[in-house]
Amino acid sequence: MKSDLEVELGEQPLHELMQDYKMSNHAIVAACGEQLSHKVVNKARSGRRVSRHLQRKVLKGFNLAGYDLDDAFYERKIEELFNY
Repeated sequence: MKSDLEVELGEQPLHELMQDYKMSNHAIVAACGEQLSHKVVNKARSGRRVSRHLQRKVLKGFNLAGYDLDDAFYERKIEELFNY
């Protein structure tokens, strides 16, 4: 049975932002403070579809890790990290 939803959506804006800030998957996992794995962050980055719940966890980790890296960092929204 084939689903109408695409699973592979191409590299996400999250990937480029992480590269700009020189942020690793581990930085997001460590900053999140919730149950989040490196594998989920990698999937989210590469464009593999993840649930809205997991997107929120990645967003939380990204925002918290960003504040640790750069004082001029501003809080992002889900729409800025994911294009689906």
